[in-house]
Amino acid sequence: MHPLLADWRPIVQTFGIVGMTNAAYYLVFTFAVEQRKALEVLKGPAAQDASTFQLVNTVVLFVVLFAKVLGGWLSDRVGRRKMMIALTVAMMASIYIALPPMMTGSPTEFMLGQALMAVPLGMALGLQGAMVVEIFPLRTRVTSMSFAYSITLALAGGLAPLAATYLHNNYVNQMLPAFYIMIYGAIGLAIMWPMKETNSRSLDD
Repeated sequence: MHPLLADWRPIVQTFGIVGMTNAAYYLVFTFAVEQRKALEVLKGPAAQDASTFQLVNTVVLFVVLFAKVLGGWLSDRVGRRKMMIALTVAMMASIYIALPPMMTGSPTEFMLGQALMAVPLGMALGLQGAMVVEIFPLRTRVTSMSFAYSITLALAGGLAPLAATYLHNNYVNQMLPAFYIMIYGAIGLAIMWPMKETNSRSLDD
């Protein structure tokens, strides 16, 4: 049997583990920034300097950096599956709260909205690499994991700005991009819930 067919289960699990994180990352750190910059340009002379939002975005990415270390450290101690489920729930709640100030708030409110998402996002990114490696068998690990992660990144992360822009521009309800991200979270929870813990597994298996 072809390795990709034999590894269908961890390939699907990879989508559940990293799908929401990638979609949310692009929504928060690409879509929201570009939308705010475009909105400020349309406001004319009274608008905030559009580059302010790009600067805030860069600063908040340092929060993501430190949160990655924290997420990896905690997952070594409490378990990656447990941590990832908790962080997915946290991101689903946070995106609903964080999106309005990111889309319409002042630069300070924009920063707080991004920071609210940056902590669980960064922690999830810090543990996902190890978790995905641990679910694949040694004999096909690199091939299957690379395929699974690339497909997930293209589907979840690559489509997120496109879908968010379409929903934002064509519907009155401006929270639809948040609901779009939450759907990925719900799929991820359904996939991860029956999984076994991974951080105690030997990578030689």
